[in-house]
Amino acid sequence: MKKNLIFFIVNLSMSLLSQDKNSIHKAIVWRGFDHQWTYNHRINRIGSMVSMNEMGTFVGKHYSASGAGRDSTTFRQYHTLVESQDLFFFQGNHKITLTGKEAKLLTSRDNIILTLPKEFQNCSRAEVILNGFELKSIRRSDKPVHFQIHTSNLVFDSVNHCAEFELQADWVGNCETMECAMFSNKTEYEINIPYLIIGYRRNRTELELVSETESYHWTKKKEYQSTPIQKIVQNDHSKNECFAGFKSLSFTVNEEQWMQHLRFSIELLDPMKLHISMLFLDWKEGMKKYAVKKASKFLSSKKAGWVTMHSDILIFKTTNATIIHGEHSGDMYWKGRNQSAENTNSESIFELRY
Repeated sequence: MKKNLIFFIVNLSMSLLSQDKNSIHKAIVWRGFDHQWTYNHRINRIGSMVSMNEMGTFVGKHYSASGAGRDSTTFRQYHTLVESQDLFFFQGNHKITLTGKEAKLLTSRDNIILTLPKEFQNCSRAEVILNGFELKSIRRSDKPVHFQIHTSNLVFDSVNHCAEFELQADWVGNCETMECAMFSNKTEYEINIPYLIIGYRRNRTELELVSETESYHWTKKKEYQSTPIQKIVQNDHSKNECFAGFKSLSFTVNEEQWMQHLRFSIELLDPMKLHISMLFLDWKEGMKKYAVKKASKFLSSKKAGWVTMHSDILIFKTTNATIIHGEHSGDMYWKGRNQSAENTNSESIFELRY
């Protein structure tokens, strides 16, 4: 096991994602993603995130790169525009590099201390949520065994407008099949974690934490069929709107597995009803038939297994806010051949319009 404990002090003047006064009351909140290849692969690069740039434009990003086999990706991103004079937003970004041996737990817990804009003095409380993630191989692609990103509760000092919290990232990867390196058992991945700090007044906004776990197994003959988890938000009727974001997400499989489909998402069916979806598929029916390149069907293979998935979701119940939920769908193409994950073909960047 590899553990890193790193201490960060970040001043607003040094932040790459500083915000002006006009943008502090609005933000884009990430509600997850759905990622599908036509057949299963090792993970070279995968991710989804949202942000607001210096021009005030909302931007979404999706990342997709497989290993040796070429393939196309279809994806969907879920997001929410939130704007309110009662809420205060600050976005940031943190990168973690995990290096070690395959099949071993690599983990990093980094303490983040921030000086927030002085407007946060108007808040009585604040919290932090994930605004996406990116998992990118540095050395070579591996099959996933375990992945987790997590943000702790935020410690907030309103007088000095300071915040402190911990970001944790875990990774276990392994590869012992013929497409993998024969004489190396090292793995190295970079995990990029965008986050969003939300300041609020206690009498105007209430929070509810929802934790959900999904466990299931599959065989080589029967594909798993998922059903979303429905969550009714408890409400005292003084708060008529809500939005939600992730505090953590993770999955663990029984052993190294190729991946065909990965999904973590929050869908809001009405102001107080959520559908939470978590899905990991090693294979799907017809993947050999529908592979984007017919030669690629020889690279796909079925394998039995099980998975446990978990997410912690923070629900903000508020009033006097503009809340608009949106989605963005797209597709990508990757040539495979173990290209570097840095290749720009692994990136899809798009403007989010409301």
